[in-house]
Amino acid sequence: MRRLCILLFLFSFHTSFVYAETKQIQLKVDRQEVEINHQKIAYQGTPFFDNGKGVIYCHVRSIPEIIQQDLELTWDQSTKTAFVQSQGENKLQLLQNENKIITKDRIIEHQMIQKNNQIYLPVLLLSEVFDVDIQIVSDYDDFTAAIGEQGEGVYQKLGYLKNDFKSVGTYIQQQIDTNFTFEAFSDKYWKETGTNLERLSTHYFLGEFETDFCYNVTSVNGQVIEIRRIGTPLYHFAGEIPSKENVDAFVNELQKNNKYYFSRQEVYKKYQKDNFYLEIYYYYKGREFPIKEIYCFQNGIWVLQEPER
Repeated sequence: MRRLCILLFLFSFHTSFVYAETKQIQLKVDRQEVEINHQKIAYQGTPFFDNGKGVIYCHVRSIPEIIQQDLELTWDQSTKTAFVQSQGENKLQLLQNENKIITKDRIIEHQMIQKNNQIYLPVLLLSEVFDVDIQIVSDYDDFTAAIGEQGEGVYQKLGYLKNDFKSVGTYIQQQIDTNFTFEAFSDKYWKETGTNLERLSTHYFLGEFETDFCYNVTSVNGQVIEIRRIGTPLYHFAGEIPSKENVDAFVNELQKNNKYYFSRQEVYKKYQKDNFYLEIYYYYKGREFPIKEIYCFQNGIWVLQEPER
């Protein structure tokens, strides 16, 4: 009987040891999901997020669900301190006012982030304190082939940057191009492919002319994975830019001379290959597709370009 009990104890110890060794925690940052041993779990607090430098944070309330070591979270309002405890023993103390994290053997300063008066901790710190392996997984890890080769003016693995114009523009301004301004670049030409892989672009403008200097942005599920600079920066452009009055007068003259032949016209102003162009589309009554003419600005006048053969 004694031998049987010893064998049962050894078997129990072995199985618990194997479980601890094979326990796999994954934070799926794009989908804001947590999986433990490939099983999705619920967790408290607002979703985890990135600080723009590749460091992933999670809300303090989600710690018990993510770590799963019989943890309890309590809050002392008088001292503004959060306690993460296991069977009454403090594993973490988070001093909100002092931005300090107290573990069993050390004090860590300035690694706690507060957002909307909520406390967030670096995921890697939790991994270290609780001795667990936490994997950070992104949906775009398999998309490296889709975004092209590295090279000058190509920025990849940017952290988990949201693909709206304000977030991307701020990142470019702070990390890539200090001359970038929201007023000089346009985001109205951003396009989505209809899949979770998205292609966006923002072009620099000379006056009213969209140039071929731009930042192309690739994202997956709303998270930017690459910013690629296209063309030569034009911040110090010294040439003559056609004025709005010049363009309007020319376009109005075309409209006046041809008003009996087409119902409407659309004008696109572009700067490409060191020249200013007007792309004009004429929509004729009874025709499904428009006719396009391209005019180039040369020596102060607009010259019709020969159509490509």
